[in-house]
Amino acid sequence: MKNLSTSQILDFEQRRQSTGDQGFGERLLRLTEDFSRSIGEEYDVHGHAVKFVDALTGSIEVRACFYPKYSVQRCPPVLEHYDPHGVWQDQRAGIVLVCDDDSNVCLLARTAWEQVGLKVLTAGSAEEALEILEGQDVDLLVTDIVLPGMSGHDLITTIRSVERLRRVGIVTISGEADSSTCLSRVTEQQLLFHCAKPADWARLGGVIRDIVSGDAA
Repeated sequence: MKNLSTSQILDFEQRRQSTGDQGFGERLLRLTEDFSRSIGEEYDVHGHAVKFVDALTGSIEVRACFYPKYSVQRCPPVLEHYDPHGVWQDQRAGIVLVCDDDSNVCLLARTAWEQVGLKVLTAGSAEEALEILEGQDVDLLVTDIVLPGMSGHDLITTIRSVERLRRVGIVTISGEADSSTCLSRVTEQQLLFHCAKPADWARLGGVIRDIVSGDAA
């Protein structure tokens, strides 16, 4: 019988990725997600798997990432032990909900924004977004305008009608809707701003993080 240790499995995975075999990588991402969530529940922090892609080489690395769950929360000693150099934000960076029927947009936003410490939830429709908002303490919503079923503007109107959700900051994004109409709604619906697609997701993530953490000018 041949045996592979955990470190050897990870090395094997990296070799598979370099040859273009993505199937095992996706399974590793799901396994890491289950592991991260389990550890997160045990130590009462947020845990997620994040896939990092090197833009130059195309190599992929999967990591278990952990973030504060509460507004003020110290890093658990066990996480500090395994990653003494990682940055732990005692102030929770915030929870962002991305609502877009394009799964690629949700994936790009989540990948980029989790790297700046945000917890990112995704929804494929306005109806799904409302369900998430009912059960999650979301700080900011980023929503597309053109959605299947209820539109982004209708979603915002519904949110503004619910007392508990009126504090949620809202940003709109769109690549199809008339930009002048979207911009006119910024003041009308008390939005933070409107962003055209395709967006610079990394830069936008930094802006959003500053907004939800109270560091924006």
